[in-house]
Amino acid sequence: MSDIVAYRVLVGLSGVTCSQEKKKIQCTWDGVKNDRHYGRTKLAGVREKYVPKGTKVLNLRQVSIVSEEELQEIARRMGVHEVTGTDLGANVVLKNIPELTKISSGAIVKFSSGAILFVVRENLPCVFPGRNIQERYPDIPSLVRKFPKAAMGIRGLVAIVLQPGNIRRGDTVEII
Repeated sequence: MSDIVAYRVLVGLSGVTCSQEKKKIQCTWDGVKNDRHYGRTKLAGVREKYVPKGTKVLNLRQVSIVSEEELQEIARRMGVHEVTGTDLGANVVLKNIPELTKISSGAIVKFSSGAILFVVRENLPCVFPGRNIQERYPDIPSLVRKFPKAAMGIRGLVAIVLQPGNIRRGDTVEII
């Protein structure tokens, strides 16, 4: 297997569901600096069924990681030319790891620029990326609806920052 690399790094600005590509991202104890998911805590939403919506909880989704190979498979399943990390609002797109989503909770993701992440869980699909993909392919019907099913089991991972540092495009990545 080829070396795993950080193929793209991105930041999702507040108020939008797409992310923007950068040369590097800075990870602090609160997540990816300037990202819409930045913060040590967050307000509970639909995924935190164990507390009332709006309750302050620990943010276990500071960083979103996807793989280029799984993005290609999502595109194939949806019948579109391309699905990108930007479409999914991801922070890191890894390359040379076709089964990224199968990595278990508790794994460590170490980047050569210094940041270390702790994998919390699989990132379950929702409709927001489908809306972004639909905007890029307006002539193909029902992509919003197709996305969750097409991405099930290959949507990537969410993680928290275990050691602050940078993640740069081209970093080598070690999965422990």
